[in-house]
Amino acid sequence: MKAMHKSLLGTLLLGLSGLVFSPAYAEISDADLGGLKLVNDDKNLKIYVRSGTDLSQYSGFNLKSVDVAFDVDWLEDYNRERKSLSNRLDDKDLTKISERFKKAFQKTLNNTLESEGKAKLVDSAGANALSVESTIAKLQLNAPDKQTAARKTYLVRQAGEAELHTKMYDASGTLVVAIIDSKETREHFDLFETNRVRNQYEFSSVYRKWAKNWLKGIQQGS
Repeated sequence: MKAMHKSLLGTLLLGLSGLVFSPAYAEISDADLGGLKLVNDDKNLKIYVRSGTDLSQYSGFNLKSVDVAFDVDWLEDYNRERKSLSNRLDDKDLTKISERFKKAFQKTLNNTLESEGKAKLVDSAGANALSVESTIAKLQLNAPDKQTAARKTYLVRQAGEAELHTKMYDASGTLVVAIIDSKETREHFDLFETNRVRNQYEFSSVYRKWAKNWLKGIQQGS
């Protein structure tokens, strides 16, 4: 799928000039990376660690927030291609999609960390647990499954793609790890019918990879 570079929060306002969007505050910018060293520079996975940080003490993640940010160009193209207003995505649709993605990601994150046994989600940050903010950014879906009066069938080979931007803070509130993790769902040879359930099934493998790369992040030396 085509890579995009702009995103917007699923929580949005409807103004006179159209849809007005707030920035996803947990997305990682160049300003966040001062004092951090790039320790993993794969094409789709970049991990930054603050120089001099000992990450070996951490075995827990206190997840403070998860946001969802949709790709601006994808949303504009999707709505432009649909003549009927009832078939276009509006703020209510995006909010519902956002909630589904946040819930599914957090569930899979917890299950994957428990399965790996190297770290877990905890209720509070501390000496052995990092405080974490994440944004599922630049989210694109080939078939978002908007509910309409007439049932529509969507046939695709791939459900979509997104980036996970993760910021990890120590007990002093200092950003010590930043991860930008780009993933696409599996591209199938045959077309398949998709809906909200199938979308989450396809993204479940992406969620698991994101969780494992959190573990990879705290295993990095600075």
